[in-house]
Amino acid sequence: MVLGTKPPANGVRGWQPGRSGAAGGPAFTCRCWLPSFAPALSAWRNLPALQALFYSFFAALRNWRAFISYSFALMLLSLACSVALFVLALLLRGLLATSRRTHSCW
Repeated sequence: MVLGTKPPANGVRGWQPGRSGAAGGPAFTCRCWLPSFAPALSAWRNLPALQALFYSFFAALRNWRAFISYSFALMLLSLACSVALFVLALLLRGLLATSRRTHSCW
């Protein structure tokens, strides 16, 4: 696509982006928040890394509601930022297009 050629039709036939995002999103979220307490446990209680990860796993499971709300808030923040950037890009494109029409010497 970058070089101007289309991919073969049989190469993209079975791919469904919604399924991969639906499976990968929660898996990545869990992978991010499960070890979140481990550094604090290592620093405060002088626990070894594997033991801190073990206790962090169960601490995160007990606090699953907080992590879900944090994930939801992060998703809303990223959505708001991407919409704002999209609107800004549209405004800049419109302003540049009108400035080119008014300045005929360019």
